[in-house]
Amino acid sequence: MNYRLSQIGFGLSLRVALVFLAPNFAQATPRIKSSVTVTSSTLSLADLVDGKNLPTTPLFAAPAPGESGTIRSERIALALKQAGLELATPDVIGSVMVTRSGRVIERASLMPLLTTALAAARGIAASGIVIDATGLPQRIVTENESTATPQIESVTLDEMGNRFTADIRIPDSDRYNAAPLKVSGHFDVFAACASLNRALKKGDIIAASDLRTDRCKIEGASALPVKPDSLIGLAAADDLPLGTRLSLSQLTKPVLVEKGSSVTLTYKTNGLVLTLRGRASESGTLGDTVTITHPQSKRSIDAVVTGPGTVSVGMNHPANLASATLPLQP
Repeated sequence: MNYRLSQIGFGLSLRVALVFLAPNFAQATPRIKSSVTVTSSTLSLADLVDGKNLPTTPLFAAPAPGESGTIRSERIALALKQAGLELATPDVIGSVMVTRSGRVIERASLMPLLTTALAAARGIAASGIVIDATGLPQRIVTENESTATPQIESVTLDEMGNRFTADIRIPDSDRYNAAPLKVSGHFDVFAACASLNRALKKGDIIAASDLRTDRCKIEGASALPVKPDSLIGLAAADDLPLGTRLSLSQLTKPVLVEKGSSVTLTYKTNGLVLTLRGRASESGTLGDTVTITHPQSKRSIDAVVTGPGTVSVGMNHPANLASATLPLQP
């Protein structure tokens, strides 16, 4: 009776021991993982297989940062066999899913860089650039060890000036230094623009009170915003109705000297200043050279328009003589 109890006790002890030892046996036998996440550019058996004292020699290339790929299990089993290791299950099928982590750079971090580059390309302030983010990558992923700020290497605009292609480089990234990331998208240009508070007749000169400033979209690749202050003092080239959004093509320099009008001519030379009256043989705007004729002697001289009804000849405004005799007779 005691012998049988002893046998029973021994059998129970053996089974309990096997239960506790089984995980250790299983752990000692290599098993191929179903999935793995890595940080480096290469994979070893230690990355792909559960087990002890596995080789760390690089055997396979890992996916690019932020991407996933698979390795056939039979390739891993062959590498284990060549290393002198046996699998718990000799027959293997399927593959291992490999994901490589990395440093994530969100799209929000790229937008200010693109905005600055586009503003420089269009020659305007960055506040005037509005990028449509549709189509731009939500994020880019580079190596974990990369810490450099992305750089916009180049920007190309289309003929209309509202679509772009840009190359983004990350100096310390193997992935994005050798081959920059190319992105493309659409953007709009906005700037302060001026509209008329009143209707203008052809030749009317614009005053500050005639203008209303708004924020408007600038169309066209070569179109640049016009500062409203730069329009003051110019004249309407044609009749312009109330509310017209102004551009330089609609305006011209005002005529300060009318053909046939009486003008005051100032002649300066060698410290001598002589003022006399003459008659303009042609119209002119500020800075234009016009011919002035003395109404009595009929002698004439070329002079530069300096203001409304005034012209000048002298060291600052050299002119071609229209007759051999100077000055004009008063």
